[in-house]
Amino acid sequence: MLVSLDALGYQIWSQDPVSAELTALREIADSGVVAAGVQPAFPSSTANSHAAIWTGCYGDRNGLTANDAPIAPRAEHSVLERRKGYLSDGLNAEPIWVTAARQGVRVVANQVTQGYPFLPQNTGGPMPLAPVVVNGYQTRTISKHRVVKAADVTAESEAVWRPVLPASAKPVRYFSWTESGFTLHAALAADNATAYNRIYLALDPRAGPRVSAVATPLEDTPPRQRALARNFSDGLPLEENGAMAGRVYFRLFEVAPDGADFLLYQTAVQELALYDGSAQAGQVRAQLLREAGGFLGNGPVSLMVSGAFGPTGAHGGDGTSERRYLEAAELLIRQSYRQAQWLARHYDPQLFISYLPFPDEADHEWLGRAAQGEPTARACRTWIYAAINRYVHELAALAGPADHVLFVSDHGMAPVTHHVLVNRILQEAGLLTLTKAGRIDAARSQASYFYNSILVHTDDWKDGQVPREEKAAVLQRVESALGAVTDPATGRPVVTQFFHPEKVGEQLGIRGETCGDLYFDFLPGFAASAELTGRPVEKMEVPRGVHGFYPLRPDMLSNLIGRGPKLPQAATWPRRRSIDIAPLVTDLLGIAPPAQSQGISPLR
Repeated sequence: MLVSLDALGYQIWSQDPVSAELTALREIADSGVVAAGVQPAFPSSTANSHAAIWTGCYGDRNGLTANDAPIAPRAEHSVLERRKGYLSDGLNAEPIWVTAARQGVRVVANQVTQGYPFLPQNTGGPMPLAPVVVNGYQTRTISKHRVVKAADVTAESEAVWRPVLPASAKPVRYFSWTESGFTLHAALAADNATAYNRIYLALDPRAGPRVSAVATPLEDTPPRQRALARNFSDGLPLEENGAMAGRVYFRLFEVAPDGADFLLYQTAVQELALYDGSAQAGQVRAQLLREAGGFLGNGPVSLMVSGAFGPTGAHGGDGTSERRYLEAAELLIRQSYRQAQWLARHYDPQLFISYLPFPDEADHEWLGRAAQGEPTARACRTWIYAAINRYVHELAALAGPADHVLFVSDHGMAPVTHHVLVNRILQEAGLLTLTKAGRIDAARSQASYFYNSILVHTDDWKDGQVPREEKAAVLQRVESALGAVTDPATGRPVVTQFFHPEKVGEQLGIRGETCGDLYFDFLPGFAASAELTGRPVEKMEVPRGVHGFYPLRPDMLSNLIGRGPKLPQAATWPRRRSIDIAPLVTDLLGIAPPAQSQGISPLR
């Protein structure tokens, strides 16, 4: 079992008090082996660092050099064009799930990056034993997260509900609203004469399934023992063209005693794609959604930060907004492990790979604020890590004593308070020119920002105008411009190091035509921004958690924690690389590593 916990960095694991919530992972570490950090890709971002884990090679070989990567060949593409790194179409190296399936291993790759669309590079094409690949993060959004209030709905007649609803102690209020082409019908009712407290929901109130949500107080303790997301409705099935499309869940957070207003949260629904090489994959997918519930994608961060859930702690709120988000995140985590459990039971894999987008999503929001001592942010991180612990416990329980369990991560996370506007600095240095519309003019610029690196607009790009023999001179000007920018408070240079691919490219995996021409790193608390307007250094309105930095920074190192009969017990490995994980997995399976792998198994 290979499980990725997005952004669970080694420094957080080894030093942050919040990691004490990860008791299930501590049990695995105490009886198994922990690497003293793992070097992710550079930049230390999600898509390319995961691609390195799956393929055993960095972006200079697997083609994915960032979350949004340049496109090769350069002669056919603009220097500013980008390919979405989470998708499979940019993958140039074979992922481990294809490698294993080719060698007769039953594999499930659940919610992996580069898992969709289904192409020969991530499915292996027709072969006797196909890998099972499941993905809902890169697929279509069927409906979005939203908050529904009384002002958002249209009253309708009681007659639309047949058969009639259970008796209500107050007159039932009937209404509907539309979201993403679906019309939701609802009925607000009262279980007692004191106040309205229950809402019934249906897509077809005459014949279809119904669910209900009851107004209950917000949870006031982290989910260490209680059930996750216990105050949500059951999942209401959504159908498209006669087929199961997903399930939507509801939480009635507030309702006025007289029913005049309410606050109802409606979850997003992501299309769930499933490939198993058979003509019955669609039927299996429908069965999964019926029996394990819907896939939700990422959490409703936008509702929290926009104020739809109420004022946040960062803007003087009492934490209600964050707690509403936390309950929604619990639901996402619960559905993630329920679907993983179902896939493990249904396919009985010999290699099971899974992914969770936490703590990344939460630490982006709260790590910066927690580092500043904000109590709400600290409490929210504790809550999320307690929920992650439940996920780890549920997945680890799938393994028997003869099995191997590896929990890994893609990168770390660092608190950040200031942005460095790299493109703005290049513009002031005469290296970057904007169009009249305020966008980068590729043909008139000499260099531009790309994920903690710089791309020189050399003439090997489709629209590049800088002769290749002048590239070194342009990079010298870039270093001079960035090196002159200082911290307004201390006067120290904000850029601490520059990295030249021709010198450290092999060590960091930053060679090749889809990589940057010059990489750099920052003082702690500073991060790059691609913004074109503003001062060179801008203080952020709200501190955040950020990654993407030099991969050997202590706060960017990721994790490798494992247990099993072939692994050391109560041991520590020296620092490893993310590209060593795929060869480790194949060693444990007794098969050959991915064809393009350059990593070395810790067991060798």
